[in-house]
Amino acid sequence: MGQDFIASFRNMTIDYVMKKTSLRAVNDLSLDIHRGGITAFVGESGSGKTTAVSALLQGISSPGKIVEGKVIYYGDEGEVDVAALKGEALRRYRWEQVSMVFQASQSTLNPLMTIYDQFYETAYYHGAVRSKEAFNKRLEELFDMVKLDVNRVRKAYPHQMSGGMKQRVMIAFALLLEPKLVILDEPTTALDVITQKYIFNQLMEINKRLNVTFLLLTHDIGIVAKAADYVAVMYAGSIMEYADVYTLFGKKLHPYTRGLINSTPSIIRSASEISPIPGMPPDIRNLPEGCPFGPRCPSCSERCRAEKPQLKEYAPGHWIACHLYGGEEA
Repeated sequence: MGQDFIASFRNMTIDYVMKKTSLRAVNDLSLDIHRGGITAFVGESGSGKTTAVSALLQGISSPGKIVEGKVIYYGDEGEVDVAALKGEALRRYRWEQVSMVFQASQSTLNPLMTIYDQFYETAYYHGAVRSKEAFNKRLEELFDMVKLDVNRVRKAYPHQMSGGMKQRVMIAFALLLEPKLVILDEPTTALDVITQKYIFNQLMEINKRLNVTFLLLTHDIGIVAKAADYVAVMYAGSIMEYADVYTLFGKKLHPYTRGLINSTPSIIRSASEISPIPGMPPDIRNLPEGCPFGPRCPSCSERCRAEKPQLKEYAPGHWIACHLYGGEEA
């Protein structure tokens, strides 16, 4: 298992437990993350992408917690139950094994410290500074990967850089301690289209050069088509469809997957062919009976309204949660 996959979610359910109610943000999620690839979690805002993947870092915001299942990381020394990590073991696991580029992460840079000092402090407290010369060489390597001038950026404060530069600094930061898995949560939010394309080109190059695994969280189906190797389509805390990117875009079986793709502008389609998904995502405080996508689905049946479909393997490597498909290739 660990040779092919770097992490697994096993029947994981995450609730936000409050005094009078409990909100189910992630519902019985099971998925294996391929080692060395780029796996995208795609879905509308509020679909549970960030909550689910934050479990890999024990980073679920309070009062959220895993109420069922678990998340496993396959490290060099075998399986690690992430929820069981504590103290020094958890501190070393974060950034050294799994790191994260947060949404709008440039706001996490310390405005009172130079970029060099922030990198050095992190490396020092993780015991990764053998000498100043070795650290400086590592910094040059990282900034070269993200196409930044090390001599200019290392002396700069965050306010002296553009949004695109700060985002690339944060990508370099995530790679500082040579983690095996990097989570990218909407890594190009609020950046212009040209800068977005540039950053994703760099990420794809880094993925191939270092064989580092990327988990990409996004609502942009166009970015998924360009960058991802595998795609998990999420809706209301559940996976609707999962496959490699060519299979998913070639077949796009689930009505929600088709809706996401058909609502995306394309240079080979006219504007009249764009068809947005009707309605709004459900309130997780009051999920519908049966299929969560049912109220917005053009193919919804009585069975869909009464019975929640389970995620089943429709064909080798292609999983779908929909009553339209019985688990065997048609």
